[in-house]
Amino acid sequence: MDAETHPEGNQSPQLPSVPDDGIHQTEDKPYAQAARGRLAVLPFSLGLIGLGAFLLARPEIEGVNLNAQTLGVLFGAVWVLSTLLRFFATGRRERGLLYLALILLSIGGLFGAAVVSDGALDLTAWWPLLLLSAALSLVVTFILERQHEAGLLTLALFLGVSGGSALLVTQDVLQVDFLERLEDYFPLLIALGGVLLIPLAMRGSAE
Repeated sequence: MDAETHPEGNQSPQLPSVPDDGIHQTEDKPYAQAARGRLAVLPFSLGLIGLGAFLLARPEIEGVNLNAQTLGVLFGAVWVLSTLLRFFATGRRERGLLYLALILLSIGGLFGAAVVSDGALDLTAWWPLLLLSAALSLVVTFILERQHEAGLLTLALFLGVSGGSALLVTQDVLQVDFLERLEDYFPLLIALGGVLLIPLAMRGSAE
């Protein structure tokens, strides 16, 4: 029996094997995050290069006026592009970036149309388009994001109905007598909107 037993010194403890893929994924994660950060900075760097080149060539260009408002619009567009690039670089996980970029595009497009139209587009009558653009942005976010959370569509429906109703009022499509009859149902509509948002809040707390 003693001859068959192995010496205690020759015994080696069995260590659990660690998969190599997990180690490589853990090591590569910081590099992937850094790469996404560099990709998000790329539009800003290109924008600064373009601005510097334009400022150098401006004395040779006639009839071009670069004011603070134009610079703000240009850098806003660059920031929106950077946000969109970061959203897609993170694997479409950060849906808040996409929604914020779409909202800024909608607001910028509406104000840009008002400026180009030389007052023909009255923002006091067309402001409900902001609500409709917010609803459309939610739908686009639902389509492009990875989780496809149904609560976004619920909120988009609520904003779309609110914006469409407000647009009908500002464009004088709905008559005053109809609005007076509908006034009694406004508290019910507000309560309905709160009920529609409950599943979204409950889902967030459950997760």
